[in-house]
Amino acid sequence: MTTERLLPAPDAAHPSPPAAGDGAASRVHFIDALRILALGWLLVYHVGMYYVSWDWHIKSAQLLPELEPWMRLSSPWRMSLLFIVSGAATAWMLRNRAADGPWLRQRTARLLLPLLFGMLVVVPPQSYLEVVEKAGYEGGWLAFLGLYYRGYDGFCRVGHGCLIMPTWNHLWFLPYLFVYTVLLWMLLRRWPLALERAGERMQQLLAGWRLLALPWLWVWAVRMALGGYGQTHALVDDPYSHAQYLPAFAFGALAATQPGLWARMSDARWLALAAALGGWALRLAADDAPMPVRAALVGLQQVGALIAALGFAYRHLAAERAWLRRWQEAVFPVYILHQTVIMVLATAPLGLIGTVIALLLFKQPFGFVALLGLTGLAGILMRNTLILTQQVADNFAAGMAPFDGVIEAAVQRARPVVLTALAAVLAFVPLTHDSFWGPLAYVLIGGIAAGTAITLLFVPALYALWFRLPAATSAPPAAQETGQRREIAAMPY
Repeated sequence: MTTERLLPAPDAAHPSPPAAGDGAASRVHFIDALRILALGWLLVYHVGMYYVSWDWHIKSAQLLPELEPWMRLSSPWRMSLLFIVSGAATAWMLRNRAADGPWLRQRTARLLLPLLFGMLVVVPPQSYLEVVEKAGYEGGWLAFLGLYYRGYDGFCRVGHGCLIMPTWNHLWFLPYLFVYTVLLWMLLRRWPLALERAGERMQQLLAGWRLLALPWLWVWAVRMALGGYGQTHALVDDPYSHAQYLPAFAFGALAATQPGLWARMSDARWLALAAALGGWALRLAADDAPMPVRAALVGLQQVGALIAALGFAYRHLAAERAWLRRWQEAVFPVYILHQTVIMVLATAPLGLIGTVIALLLFKQPFGFVALLGLTGLAGILMRNTLILTQQVADNFAAGMAPFDGVIEAAVQRARPVVLTALAAVLAFVPLTHDSFWGPLAYVLIGGIAAGTAITLLFVPALYALWFRLPAATSAPPAAQETGQRREIAAMPY
């Protein structure tokens, strides 16, 4: 079967996307557009997770609860959309290239090699920040890396379990997609026409009102039966996620063989959008309703949003666009890196000042080894920032005035932060004479020295400006201040 059979026939009401041939450059443009938009929104969503009350790897000391209703607008369906799009794209690729062994090897390399790189290189800074903030880890970045690669399992919190290392964190989508892809490949190897025949039956079944009703019923049943398990993203112990995402992947794969189903979703797009927005609004208004009611509203929002997204994309994004060409290859690396970048972006640039000065003064090249040192530097500076902001939060919880709490946090944490930075700087001095590791040593020495000083001055000022803290009206009592500093000095670091 060629892709021309898989795509709708062109007409004025339902424009057909360009047919994908056997060439690698051929694309189904509205699927590419949906993939880019869905991953782009994922970046925005993860930025928001830093500021809401829901549990995440690290949290801002200043939460923004007004963001939560808007986060709930997409939380039920954003990942399901990615699996639907992936299922459709995988089905089109398999039908055009045949379900042979070379194709599976290519997909394995495409999915698992980035996963391995992400777990070994990209994710560790996330885990480091998490254990510093949540588990009170006080060791350095290099010491943590040793624990991470050895599979240390001692970072535990009451009620939250232990952090499993190495971990894939936000990259959990890749192993799930790989497993679903292998299952589809095995199915088509054994029964080449199974996808088309099952797709025809699904298209007949999802006619009229059943296009919304039957998927809604499935989502409601899954939430009622398995919602108590939650999502672990551990692949082998995650029944709730599989009950949602495997059917979503299968729906996309089956829809790829049925031209009429895309047109049907396009016709129902406005009704589906109204159902999604109505479910979202009612969900916010009835947040304390019984579980069956909340599950029904979330299901209505989820199914309505998915059909609306697919219908609007098919109707309006079928033509090739310049931004598709630019982003269709870049979006995957951005997905791999985005969460770590989000978590380090605020503090990592502080180390660039000292790094640039050190490399210029000592005429060192900025190559791979220097870049490796810059990665480690980011972890050190992020740790200092987390320690400082956590002390600010502790001071606020102790009843200190906002402005006084920020200033006192800088004073309290200055000595341990400076001593730790000094020890790190002196430790890397012998490496400056090494021809290979020399650039790394200069990056760390210059970056730590300048970054630490800037952090102690910049972060408190930024904190006060960002949250518009009022100026202090009176200094804290001397006795109280002395007692606080004595307590901090006695704390292990």
